[in-house]
Amino acid sequence: MINNNHIYILPLSSAGGGGYLMIDAGPNVKNAFEIIEHNLNKNNIKLKQIKKIILTHAHSDHAGLANEWSKYDLEIFGGAPDMSAYTSGAAWEKIRTKKIISQLGKNYIPEKILIDWESQKKEQQDAKWVGVPWKKIQPIVGGHLFLLKNHTPLEIISAPGHTTGSIVAYIKEIGQLYSGDTILYNKIPSTGMHFISISSEIRWNGLSHFINSIKQLQRLKINTISPGHGPQISNFEKIFFYYMNHFKNFEIKLLSLLSNRPLNTFEIHDALYKNLSKRYNKEIIQGMIKIISFLDKLIEEDKIIESKQKEQNKFVINK
Repeated sequence: MINNNHIYILPLSSAGGGGYLMIDAGPNVKNAFEIIEHNLNKNNIKLKQIKKIILTHAHSDHAGLANEWSKYDLEIFGGAPDMSAYTSGAAWEKIRTKKIISQLGKNYIPEKILIDWESQKKEQQDAKWVGVPWKKIQPIVGGHLFLLKNHTPLEIISAPGHTTGSIVAYIKEIGQLYSGDTILYNKIPSTGMHFISISSEIRWNGLSHFINSIKQLQRLKINTISPGHGPQISNFEKIFFYYMNHFKNFEIKLLSLLSNRPLNTFEIHDALYKNLSKRYNKEIIQGMIKIISFLDKLIEEDKIIESKQKEQNKFVINK
């Protein structure tokens, strides 16, 4: 574990040359690569024995060291829709942040909050996240198989939502799921704000995709879930219920608010979080992004519509 990030090492089939497969590359924090090497050595594994790396999603705490690993004789794989992020690194994150700020500005969030948040993001943003060269990373989609020791198949399952190209890895024979950040213990991963491409400001609705991904994973025969952060999960049915119940209840609250009167996004935010004595800018931004994702989903389902009222875009129940 590095900075609460799990990395999983699995032995590969000798038929393909042996060695080891690693799930996630690790975060690019100070001395992370040295820590990984030290932990491998404690388990009698050398760096050169790592032959394949699967990246579960394009966030720097999981893919940050992928560029460093690309200097070795191994193969790196990641979900196809996340390729722009994997190959651009911090530059991709900077572009995405600017587009998020643009979208939030159109949803009536006070400018001062946006300015302060952008300043905080610049300080926190991981400028050291260097993208992987295109020739050193291969896009994969659901259904891709890796052969582990004793010819045990490890299946890649597409699980978009947390990012556009999030994937999980599944060993059907033993009911083992490596979930990245798609499933975490007692924490619902953010679906954030994503876009259909790096050059577009058209939003890609992560929430709708995330819910579909969870429904898909519920159909699997699972004994244990090994997440990207936190403890191993055995009570997965409880986790799935917790996720779906949260989404259902939040949607009910939102529809109840809009049944009273038309509201813009920031008015919805203030109404939903009015009982909290103080919300920091980061929490306000997170709340707004969550509300926007739910509004996008409800519009897709024809449950609400967006209309112009007194020079503002407001949301109303679609009767």
